[in-house]
Amino acid sequence: CDIEGSEQLFAYLTDFKPSEEGESQTIKFEYSRGELNDSISLTRVVEDGKLQPIGISKISEPINPGFFEGIKLSFQMFGKVVSTMFKALGSLFTKAGISQLGGPIQIYQVSAEQASQGIIPYVWFVAILSINLGFFNLLPIPGLDGSRFIVSIGEMITRRKFNVKVESYLNFIGIILLLLIMVLVTVKDVIGLF
Repeated sequence: CDIEGSEQLFAYLTDFKPSEEGESQTIKFEYSRGELNDSISLTRVVEDGKLQPIGISKISEPINPGFFEGIKLSFQMFGKVVSTMFKALGSLFTKAGISQLGGPIQIYQVSAEQASQGIIPYVWFVAILSINLGFFNLLPIPGLDGSRFIVSIGEMITRRKFNVKVESYLNFIGIILLLLIMVLVTVKDVIGLF
């Protein structure tokens, strides 16, 4: 198919990607630079439940927006990141979604990989990670700020205080579940090292 610009390219790479273990996809790029016409083929494959990267990075594209255009692009990118997180949250309860979960070890590995590519990819990764943490903290899960936010709204509407004892029990259960998930994800990361 004919693709013009990075937006169409990344939309294609996102919409048409292999998902099964061992499944591969070869993409042939034909390009022109001045009088030079050439092509390159890149293959991406699913290994260990993850789609391996093919070395194309959206942030490598030079962008020099003005101040107000930069603000506009920032909000657009923030919206795309949040939208992606909602999609990821929806797929979390599938086999593929669980295989994509990563803990502190995987975060360290990815951050080290991004740092090796330069300051821009690293700062980009830190920004995405910060948005992810903020998004996760606002989920209505007992033990997180999102749960307290929902309770506060409920108290404002009903004008009644929520039972402190019940809230304490729910927060305790929520924190235990979160710690359990963290331990399981960390064990998965450790197993993945070998």
